[in-house]
This record gives sequence, structure tokens and C-alpha cells, in this order.
Amino acid sequence: MSARRLHPRLLWRLEHPGAIALCADAARAALEVHAATGERMASRLWLLDTRRGTAPRPLTPPQLHAGAPAWSPRGERIACSARPVADPHAPAQLWLLDPAPDGAAPRALTALPGGAHAPRWLPDGRRLLAVSRVWRDLGDTGAQARREQSRQRLRRQGAWVEDGAEARAAHLLLIDAESGAVRDLFAGLDCALDEAPHAFDLSPDGRRVAFTCAPLLPGGPRALAELDIDGGALRWLVRDAAWDCAAPRWAPPSALTAARLAFVARHVGLKHDQPAQLALWEEESGAWSVLSAAWDHAVEAPLCWEEDGIAVLLRAQQHGRQHLWRFDVADRRAEVLVRGGWLRAFDKTAGTLVTVADALEHPARVHVHLAGQPPLRVERFNHARLSGVDLGVAEEVTLRGAGGEEFQLWLHYPPDFDAARRYPVLQLLPDGPHGAAGERWHTVLNPSLLAAWGGCVVARANVHGSAGFGYAFLGSISHRWGELELQDLDAASAWLQRQPWADARRLFAAGSGYGGFLTAWLNARRSPHAALACLGGIFDWDAMLASRDWPRLVQALGALPWADPERLLIASPQASAGEMRTPTLIVHAARDARVPLQQALAQHHALRALEVPSRLLVLDAADLRRPRHARRVLIELLRWFRRHDPARA
Repeated sequence: MSARRLHPRLLWRLEHPGAIALCADAARAALEVHAATGERMASRLWLLDTRRGTAPRPLTPPQLHAGAPAWSPRGERIACSARPVADPHAPAQLWLLDPAPDGAAPRALTALPGGAHAPRWLPDGRRLLAVSRVWRDLGDTGAQARREQSRQRLRRQGAWVEDGAEARAAHLLLIDAESGAVRDLFAGLDCALDEAPHAFDLSPDGRRVAFTCAPLLPGGPRALAELDIDGGALRWLVRDAAWDCAAPRWAPPSALTAARLAFVARHVGLKHDQPAQLALWEEESGAWSVLSAAWDHAVEAPLCWEEDGIAVLLRAQQHGRQHLWRFDVADRRAEVLVRGGWLRAFDKTAGTLVTVADALEHPARVHVHLAGQPPLRVERFNHARLSGVDLGVAEEVTLRGAGGEEFQLWLHYPPDFDAARRYPVLQLLPDGPHGAAGERWHTVLNPSLLAAWGGCVVARANVHGSAGFGYAFLGSISHRWGELELQDLDAASAWLQRQPWADARRLFAAGSGYGGFLTAWLNARRSPHAALACLGGIFDWDAMLASRDWPRLVQALGALPWADPERLLIASPQASAGEMRTPTLIVHAARDARVPLQQALAQHHALRALEVPSRLLVLDAADLRRPRHARRVLIELLRWFRRHDPARA
């Protein structure tokens, strides 16, 4: 009997472990698990036994979309952020969970107009810190609630409301775990909390909180500050216009050294897209320094100190994989602690390390790592569903592209691949511009699914600009997006067409986001592809001032539209649209704030004017990742390629 193959219905029934938190004695862990619930993705919290690996137990009901678990100091309660699954527009609030087998039902702790998330317990176990968004011009809670209710009504009616960056701010709140009483720690302060993940950390004694300040200007550098929780005194720790700082983490207390703070720093004064590095602030001197300057790897938050304060655990990419690394502070040397696949999350306490990592062959799995023992898997969320499923085989090859430099190409062969046959080839173009293809599981454009369902070989290239191949490779595309990447893609296309198992006539390409931008450029360069698919791609840079991400895009291109219109024109596929000849499927989310719908309309109309076959599919969504939309995208993609398959002509 032949093995089962991956199918979209199966892909969207899988569950995906995410954030994880250990209790103080490390005997239990709270795990966030994402899964499709109807037409949306939602997450539940589960309790894991890290000692025996017994079956996980749900902590939250299916009706709650819950995440960000945080254990109380003694482990008798778990705080999390949650909202009803049925009301996706409602702001998340803090909830308290009882992890005991016969414990009390989950209880909502807050009902704040701006919601509450990212809980962190104080050492006394009676109070928590959490983040909430507040209106700067409204001090009264009732007024905050009325404005928020008005906005929610508009959202439910399909309206999109955007305020200036100065209108709302993220504040840290101090919350009583019994009464729910709230004190705004940022009231009266001339700064706001940055809204990126891991933006604050509580000192070991619970008296101070270090936090990342929101930038003064959109896209500007962020500073680090410290706030005395009881006294309210604010102190700036790192405030340098040349450096962007984030993800602070206090070192464990030590009798030998004063307080220390690890954080992530980027030298934006040197270059806007400088990679993140590990840095250290020391209270004794008040000075800070970059620790990983000689290590050619970009650091990924969060940071986690070893309990002896000697080293910091962190994630970093390397050649299409994301490992967990141990960085020795004194020696300034990094070593791989747990190898990827793709390490998604981790935590360590009481000598116990837990990791959440996926790979090409499976969604994320959870393992416990104890010294001297093999890793123990402590969940089986997808074991039965994927049992007996043939995901094909993948391999990596090295090619030479722009400037004669090497780049990595991943190949995904369909099940029952026969090298004596000839197969169509689908190139999945890189998302990014600083992403990376590799040993990771995908929930939308899954290469194993496309290879199996489409009966093709799927190729993914880590072109210039991709993360995990050194700083020079990462920054080589600065202020010239599309130039080196397209040379690499040309080299990959030529190599693929020469392979004995490839049907050179049946070469296709699809790209999402940045890959959609590259798709449009391939068309303008008269690529050898039989058909293309552009998912949420950029066609005209001049019009991208309408994007929510315009500050980052201006930095990447090096100019505002009116400051250097010629540069933006040259960088836009629209400028070379007259050369487009390849049939193109264009799929776009109507409410995508990153890449406005205008981009899809402009490309579709240009192709129609040129009498090039084109199909435009606009979905009523903010992105294409919801299960219903993702399935539709996959179906449309393969139908389009079959329609324009030379072998079917």
C-alpha cells in the first residue's frame, strides 16, 4: 500500500507549539499551541510534564484564544493573555489559570479598554506587570473605554481606523493579582514602551524594570531605560542615536558583580540594516559594550541567562537553520547548544532546558534537555496525523551567483521521486528581504505539500540578503533591493533547467511579500518561466508611502519618494513593465496594511494593457495566512500553473 501524501486539509489540521514557560522547579511547563479553529488560527495553553513526558493537559478551553504564559513564583498560578475566539477584535486581557488537576476554572483578571498582555509576576506573587495601550490625551478610564468601544464598532463594520503614532502608547501597568487594581507606571513619564516582543524585564529583586523605549520618530532608534517600580524614578541606561536597543534581560544576582543587563543592539548609525548583536550594560560603571562584534551571526531575541551568570542563551541562524547557542560573556565565544531544524522557542531554569523546534519533516516539537541524558520529547500533538505520511526528500546544494559568490539552494523532491523521469520545477522566491529558506516547517507555501500535491520539484534559494550567511552577505543588498537577488535567481533557474530530472520548459515561480516583488522583476526581465504567481507583492515603490511599514521601506530604499524620485522609479518593476511577457497570477489581501491593494491593481492593469495573461484574485482579509484563504491560494496557484503548463498545451 502506497504511503499517504501531505494534503491541504491535513496541513491545516496540524497543531503548532509556540511560546513555552517553565515553572520555578522546572517540573512543569506551560505551552502555547496554535491550531486552525474554523476559519481562524487560535491558540490554547497546555500543561506539560517535563519529568515523565505524560500526556499534556489543556489549561484553557477552546473558546479562549490564549498565549504568553507566565508562572507565579511558587507555581500555583499561571497568568496569560486571552480573548474570546469568537470576538477577534476584542483586546486581549489578563487571565489567571490554576494548573492543579482539579483546579479552579480560568478567571479574567482585567477588563481594560486597551487590553493587557505580556504578563510578568513580581517575586511577591501578589502583583504582576503587563502591557496595555492607552490614549495619550485621555486620562480617565471611562473615556478610554468609550473611545475604544467606538473604534471596535467601526472595526466590526469593516472600517479601518489609523491614528498617528503619537495618539496611543504602550504603558506598563502594575496589577494586583487578587483585586485586579491597576496602577499605570508610565503615567506622567515622557516616554512609552516599545511594542516589540520582549520589550521589558523585571530585576531579580522585583524593584526595577528595564525596558525598551518606543522611538521618538517612526523607524528611529530605540533606547533602554530603567524604572523604579515603587518610587517611579526613571533612569536612562543606553540612549545613543547611533544604536538601536531592544530585548533587555537582567543577569542573575551575584555577590561578585553589580547588576548587569544583556540586550540586543544594532549600530544603525553605521547602516540602517545592521544585524542585531549581543550587548551588555554594567551598573558598576554605567557603561555598555557589544559582546558579539567578532561573531558573524545576527542575534535573535529573547535572551536567557544561564543561572550562574556566565553565559547567555540565544537563537541565531546559520546556513538555513536556526540553532540555540550558548554565548560565554567573558570569552565572547559562542557554541551551539541545541541544533536546528528551526528553533522557535526555549526556556531554562533549575538546570532544565526546554526547546520548541520544527524541521522540514514536521511542525514544532517540544523536548526537554537534562545534562547527561538524551532529549525527551514531551508531547505528541501531530504524531498520529503525520504517521505514514510521505513528505518526500530534501537536499541542499551550493551554487555561484552574483559576483561569483556562493549561495544555497534547497531542493524538495516529491514522494516516489524517480531521477529517470522529468519533472516540472517550482521556484519559491525568498520572502524577506532578510529571511532564509531552510529546515523549517511552513503553514502556507509548504514546499513538501507543493512537491507532493503538484508532482513537482520545489526549489528555494537563499539569495544575497538572506540571514544566516554572515554580515556581508546580509547587507549586500542595502539600497539596491532586487539587483543581486535576481542574479542569484537567474543562476538558480539556469542550473535547474540543466538537471536531468527537470523539464526545462516547465519552470514556474511564485513569491509572497518580498518574493512577490522579485516575481514582478523576473517578469520584467523576461525570465524563462512558463508562468508566475505574485502573492502580496510590490510593483511600484513610489506608491508604497501608503504602506503601514513606510518608515522601514524608506530606510531600505535610501530616500523618500519626493527626495529622489528617479531612484524609486528605477527600483520599481513598474518602470520596466513594458518588457513583461509571462502569464501571472496575482493574489492580494484587500486589507493588507503592509502592501496596499493598489500594488496588485497596478500590476494587473499593466499586464492587461500589454495583453499578457493575468488573473487577479482579491481576498477580503488583512493577510493570506488564515486557513480558508491559504487553502484558496494553494488551489489557485496550482490551477494557474496547470493552465499554463506547456506539457498540457
